[in-house]
Amino acid sequence: MYSKTTTIFCAILFFTIAHNALAQRLKLTVNNPAPRIGDELAVSYNIDGSAHGMLGIGAVSMMPAFLADKGPVTIGPIAITLNGVLYTSDSLVLHVAQPLPAGIKDGVWIRKVESNGVAYIIVEQRFEVGSNKKLAELNVDKIKKRGILVELEGAQLSTQSTLTGTVQYRISIHRFGNVAQSKMIELERTFFTNLPENVFFE
Repeated sequence: MYSKTTTIFCAILFFTIAHNALAQRLKLTVNNPAPRIGDELAVSYNIDGSAHGMLGIGAVSMMPAFLADKGPVTIGPIAITLNGVLYTSDSLVLHVAQPLPAGIKDGVWIRKVESNGVAYIIVEQRFEVGSNKKLAELNVDKIKKRGILVELEGAQLSTQSTLTGTVQYRISIHRFGNVAQSKMIELERTFFTNLPENVFFE
């Protein structure tokens, strides 16, 4: 495992400018805080003008070749100049995981991860294209009864290639209220619904 650092300088894809900004802040976010080798990663940013609110937003897609190795990868800082004002961001450090097994076309993979001071539960599922399979879901209410806050941050449905053909792929990402709460619970089958026979806790 080794550390790979990448600095992204990119153009704004969409922006509006009202006035010169008083604060030069640019915030980075990613669509997956713990991607796997070969994933496509979307990096978004917004420009905060403080007193004037958000001045611009943009996004850039990092292709699968960018996440070609397991281990930490650093994104940023990004620097953008608008109306003579320089906006800079902090860096994000992501920990790239091994790809899902190519020989398994039906299963669920569950991870609890920390990324840039935030804790997440990531649920990935593969199933046959066109099937009516019920999707695996985190039982948020059951976890909240333990005094632990978790909220759905996003979910995405796509396809993946395996050794036996193309399958449906779904990833859902839940965010803990804080990192301390994430350490109060060990994930197990009882916290999920509609789990298939093949379930892997990583």
